[in-house]
Amino acid sequence: MEVTLKMYKDQLKTLLTDIPYKEQQPLFDDLKDFFNKEQRSGKSETQILQQLADPMVVANDFIAEYKLNKTEQPKTSNIQPMHTDTIQAERTHRDKRSIGYIFCMIGLVFLHLFLIAPFAAGFLGVIAFFMVACVLIFSPILALIEIVIQLYVFQNPFETANSLSLFTSIFLCGIGMLLFPVAKYVGSMLKHGVQRYIAFNRNLIKGGK
Repeated sequence: MEVTLKMYKDQLKTLLTDIPYKEQQPLFDDLKDFFNKEQRSGKSETQILQQLADPMVVANDFIAEYKLNKTEQPKTSNIQPMHTDTIQAERTHRDKRSIGYIFCMIGLVFLHLFLIAPFAAGFLGVIAFFMVACVLIFSPILALIEIVIQLYVFQNPFETANSLSLFTSIFLCGIGMLLFPVAKYVGSMLKHGVQRYIAFNRNLIKGGK
């Protein structure tokens, strides 16, 4: 959830409950002046809040200063942007994490390519099995069409070769009917494997969040 100015001030007020309200006011005046100054320079609320130190740090500094000298007004240094070295260190840390993330993603891409290749080859094999099975199953129909064309179009007499072709197509149809359930079973196994692979990647992504 994005932090707003109101949330930042509310956190400060919660942390400064032991300090009288009147003594807190200079701190919030300093915060308001700093915020207005940065807004006039063109910065958004989010950018300004990113420059401010953590409310806990500001509150602890203010309380320590208040205890040292209750009669003095809190100094404006309580509301200061984070130190340049701290910002640079955080950026360096983010850059290192980004580089590590990139190498991790590259490794995952190559891993996925290695794992997907067998599935792709398997699906192509199943499709080829289905096509061959369908051709074999419908081969008697193709043989009958060929015989009809020979008899009625080309006026050729029915020969022994035609009978042999018909019986061969019936035999091939039987083979096709055996291949069809095998292809269906292999396809079902591949589908189950792909579903498990997708579930594995979904859990991996959820675990990385």
